[in-house]
Amino acid sequence: MVKKAINIPSQAQALKQVNEQIKPYKKIAESMEEQFASQLIKQMRKSVPKEKEPSSAETYYNSLLDAEYAGKIAQGDKGLGIKKVVMDQILPQYLKNRKEQLESHRNSRPTVSKELRNEQ
Repeated sequence: MVKKAINIPSQAQALKQVNEQIKPYKKIAESMEEQFASQLIKQMRKSVPKEKEPSSAETYYNSLLDAEYAGKIAQGDKGLGIKKVVMDQILPQYLKNRKEQLESHRNSRPTVSKELRNEQ
């Protein structure tokens, strides 16, 4: 009789798989935060009084700079908080539950009872 090995993924591998499944949702949420931040920065720039009309080169440079600012805001963990709100809305519940379950197992460490510590 030949026994087949059962391939059970480790918790680290399972967490990696879940994170891979979450990536597209995270990318969408990050994109939405970037768009919002871009519009916010654009409106903030409009509110600054100018003595003269900026040249087309300056306008183009400022638009590129604003896009970079918006990208950095969206990529950061803090950001504006829109990414988290969007993720809470679009991420399927089973992925949320699975990730939380795997992370809680990873973060929990075996504990030694007080009696065993006192005996040693």
